[in-house]
Amino acid sequence: MKKTKLWGALIAVAAAAAFTFLALGSAFWSVVSLVGGFLLAGTLLHAIGRRLLRLACRKAPVIANMYDRLTKHLGEYAPSVDEVRSKYRGQKDPIEFVFYFDAPAGSEHHVLMWIPHLKKLKRAFIIMARNEMAAAKLHALGLPVMHASDQRELGVAVKLGAKVVFYANNSMRNLHMLRYNELTHVQLLHGESDKTSSFNPICAAYDIVAVAGPAGQARYATNDIYIPDRKFRIVSRPQLAELDVLTSANKAPQKTIFYATTWSGFHDENNHSSMPIAEDIIEKIVASGSRLIFRPHPYCYNDKAQSRQIKRIAARLKSLNASSGTDHCISNNPNFDMIYPGVNDCISASDVMISDVTAVLADWLYTTKPYITTDIQNAGEKFGVYNPLTTGGYVIDGSLNGFDDTLAKALSNDTLREARVTLRESVLGVRIDQNPETVFLEAMNDLFDNFDKLESQKTLILNDHGASLNVQP
Repeated sequence: MKKTKLWGALIAVAAAAAFTFLALGSAFWSVVSLVGGFLLAGTLLHAIGRRLLRLACRKAPVIANMYDRLTKHLGEYAPSVDEVRSKYRGQKDPIEFVFYFDAPAGSEHHVLMWIPHLKKLKRAFIIMARNEMAAAKLHALGLPVMHASDQRELGVAVKLGAKVVFYANNSMRNLHMLRYNELTHVQLLHGESDKTSSFNPICAAYDIVAVAGPAGQARYATNDIYIPDRKFRIVSRPQLAELDVLTSANKAPQKTIFYATTWSGFHDENNHSSMPIAEDIIEKIVASGSRLIFRPHPYCYNDKAQSRQIKRIAARLKSLNASSGTDHCISNNPNFDMIYPGVNDCISASDVMISDVTAVLADWLYTTKPYITTDIQNAGEKFGVYNPLTTGGYVIDGSLNGFDDTLAKALSNDTLREARVTLRESVLGVRIDQNPETVFLEAMNDLFDNFDKLESQKTLILNDHGASLNVQP
């Protein structure tokens, strides 16, 4: 809207000057004024647009702060579709897969969690980003990205020889790419949890639904979402390969507690966020004598009330550190120097985790260390039934009843490690002695080398309908 008003103002000034010169009998200067006004408007809008883009990318909460540590400047706009066509012109099938990404700026972690592992496949690829600012951020990180603003531009994926398209969320505009039936569409999502986003019926639209372990596949059926078994691929969680597995309890006198909240989501039934009581939980953690690493979900920074709340928490922790020599921090907050920028950094530095129902639970489970989950909706005895990931740990309700005793048990008298080891294999698809990244790479290479989409579709139809549709096997 501001750009439109600026454009209108500049054109109005140019037009006024043009008519003034015309009234004075100078047609030449009238034309010069009008053309000059257009050129001035275009130049200013281009400069202002670039500046706004850079500022927006830099101001995007949390993620942008991490990027600023990696890149001194934001870099230019991501290449357009025409520029990508020009780059690859004359090459036969220059890429093997596309990573399709449609989400607001600040959500680039959806892609960035997968790219380092997909690169190890040694297969050429390109990222197609629908959001211009997100594309610019990914481009600034040196990734092969193109900005596809129009759905008509997506066909370039086929022309470049891609066979597979990966997705990390269920954005509405994924449908624009799903229409290309000659491509194999693989839904990776961006983490696994017991929230509804991890058993979304929309996933049935993809050719392959990647899940970390058998529990991920069972989650759909448990929640009455029918997706044929043939569509699932167990791929583990390659991001966890860098984490250590607990072999013995930490005997240090002071333990570190990782407190991770989720965001409120788009729907009430998917709201498991403990942010409304986060300050109470933090005070109890501090009172236990433990060191705190707090990590609010990145989207919490987008909520004005929660952003103010995080500022209060930051001030409180800074005050405690100054007065008592403690080392509490907010891991993804610039006021604490982004000391633990990634979730894995927080997990590695902690002994116990307190978490909402979120994908961080599954990642933490890899370490077999004790954890506590918040039952914000006060589901009581049904909480573990609805949220199986929580059954390897302890639970506190939304009123924080028994919090101190539960925390003490997790810190020094944990009795649930064997249950976590069993749950871990089901959730993450790996035994204690297996590397999750190896499992992932093997599953992906098998997909590229052996999956026949047409044959799979025929088999699915035959299994569902038999010979009634006269489909040749």
